[in-house]
Amino acid sequence: KKELLTIVTRTEGIEKNTDFLKNGKPWTIPANKKVIILIDQTFLTMGYPELTVSGGKDSHIRIGYAETMFQTPKTKGNRNDLTGKRFIGIRDVFMPDGGANRTFKPSYLRAFRFIQLEITTQNEPLTLHSFFNVKCTAPVALEARFETDNPALNQLMEMGWRTASLCAQDMLLSDAYYEQMQYVGDSRVHNLVMLTLSGDDRLTRNALIQFDQSRIPEGLTYACYPNPFYLIIPSYSLIHIDQLHDYMLWKADKEYLKQFELGIGNVLDWFENRMQPNGLLSRIDWWPALAWPKGYKNGVPPQMEKGNNTLYTLHYAYTLMHASEIYQFTGNTEKQRECLARAERIRQAVRKLCYDSNRKLFKESPDLAEYAQITNVLAVMSETVQGDEAKSLMRTVLTDTTLTGKVDLFLHAYLFEAMNKTGTSAAFFNEISEWHTMTKLGLTTFVEVPLEWDEEGQRSECHPWSTAPNIHFFKTVCGIRPTSPGHKTVVIEPELGELKKLKAVYPHHLGNIEMDLTVQKKTLKGTIAVPPGMQTTFRWKGNTLQLKSGLQTIALKSNE
Repeated sequence: KKELLTIVTRTEGIEKNTDFLKNGKPWTIPANKKVIILIDQTFLTMGYPELTVSGGKDSHIRIGYAETMFQTPKTKGNRNDLTGKRFIGIRDVFMPDGGANRTFKPSYLRAFRFIQLEITTQNEPLTLHSFFNVKCTAPVALEARFETDNPALNQLMEMGWRTASLCAQDMLLSDAYYEQMQYVGDSRVHNLVMLTLSGDDRLTRNALIQFDQSRIPEGLTYACYPNPFYLIIPSYSLIHIDQLHDYMLWKADKEYLKQFELGIGNVLDWFENRMQPNGLLSRIDWWPALAWPKGYKNGVPPQMEKGNNTLYTLHYAYTLMHASEIYQFTGNTEKQRECLARAERIRQAVRKLCYDSNRKLFKESPDLAEYAQITNVLAVMSETVQGDEAKSLMRTVLTDTTLTGKVDLFLHAYLFEAMNKTGTSAAFFNEISEWHTMTKLGLTTFVEVPLEWDEEGQRSECHPWSTAPNIHFFKTVCGIRPTSPGHKTVVIEPELGELKKLKAVYPHHLGNIEMDLTVQKKTLKGTIAVPPGMQTTFRWKGNTLQLKSGLQTIALKSNE
């Protein structure tokens, strides 16, 4: 749809024309002139900018698009402060023939907050008639609602939806500006946030099928597909199975999931063929990365080439658990039992060989006494550690500053899940500090790499793999968590922290869950509506209620 551009923020060689963008009044560039016009949209967007001009035969128009302005080629600072900054971005070139009402638009999507026009005229003046963006996203609407008495959280809700929806095109783009590829790993978070905020599963179903179609003869999926980029990351093949499990919890579509059983088996067998007699995985071929944990070189755990890596072994066990539940749902009980047995053997081996009883943490390998945050998160998620022991471990994971392998923005999705699993979800509000840093620096979408780690390591300004907070506004703050396929059974256990008010709508194909809650003097009051066909248990601070279909009023006093 047509999207007006916001403001001419800087010019060189010509006076600013505030009416050109605001009121559509023509702007004439005199003959034999060289000018620069910088436009600030004030927020990141995506589409096909259209420029219509007349005259100006043999003029040279260079149109540049950038997510942000730069202090140096690697530093950006506050995105709203343009002082001393320069423009760096991809460019199109348009050379008018001198005719009337000539329109230029790029042949492919452009992502931008800033557009810079560099215009050189010859012997004829050039008239700019109009310049606007034709915004392009998939036809997926924001159906969710999340409003609190904390404006900072509400702002993150808006930024997360902008990040996810801009990168929802005919497939799920990894980012708006750079690679623009559909990665298996990235799309796990992207799929979940799209389902959570829109209730629309079309792009999810499309992505899961395309990844399944990408398999190489070994049985692994491509890391990204459909793209002309032969990249294999074995952990991403596991994540494809994890995504199928995510989708099963969303929608109980047995026939759809059955088509993936062969591919699931191929991936699991690839990993099983690399299991050693000691119960740990051997050396992993291809690129053995898992996102960008801090301290891991190119995303790869230390000494990965030697085998016996705890993180990869635990990820395999975690995915085996998901596969067992998929097989149970599709009725393949033999495969279900086989996956459960494999996972249990791994858990026993990891506890025996990789657990440090003094540190009460899992080492990176039996012979490497280094301790990574993401590895211990996977120990929780794979149920290698459970109960009070898991809760204690998570407290260490959240507070021990000596740990390596710190979760990046993508892997926070796993950290948040582990917090919910161990009853440590009160830490959620502290763990989203990185996203608050983004708002303070003037960003309108979520970046790829934590700003708190490395300003100069930044690249993408719009990366959906960083939208885990938006998922967990509903899974953690609202506390809405499915416990069986298709959301047939759901637990609602809000973690409100210091919040006093919460209004939320959670869209689902069975019907919306809606809540309007307030906390006063340790009492939770308000209304909750759940759809028919969804058996829902509500828990809050020692209270448990079985909710009925429809709208109901609650008033619960804390028992803690």
